[in-house]
Amino acid sequence: FDEITALYQDRRYNEVKEKCSDFLKQFPKHKLAYDVNYYFGAGLYGTKQYYKARKYFLETINENLHKTPEALIMYGNCLYKGNDHSKARLSWNTLLESFPEHRLSGLAKLKLKKLKG
Repeated sequence: FDEITALYQDRRYNEVKEKCSDFLKQFPKHKLAYDVNYYFGAGLYGTKQYYKARKYFLETINENLHKTPEALIMYGNCLYKGNDHSKARLSWNTLLESFPEHRLSGLAKLKLKKLKG
C-alpha cells in the first residue's frame, strides 16, 4: 500500500493502476482494499479515464468510510469532465451536507460557485 501511495504522490498513475489492480486481485478482502480501490480510481482519473474512474469512486462512496469525502470530490470531478454538471453538483453538495467541517468542503464550495458562474 505504501508503494501505491508513493507512486500516486509521484504522479505515476499508470503504475498506480497496475499496482492497485494486482493488489485487489490478490487481496480483495484485505483491510486496505477500500483505500486501494480509491487509489485505483485516482490512477484512472490521473490518466484521464474519467468514465472508468467513476466506478471506483462510487464504490468508495458507498462504503461510507474515511475516504468518502475525497471520493465525493473526485466522483464530481469525473462527472464534470464528462459534462454531467448536474450530477457533479449533486456530488459536491453531498460532500457539503454530509461533511461540512471536512477540509475539502471549501474546495466543493469553489467548484459549485464555478458551476454557477
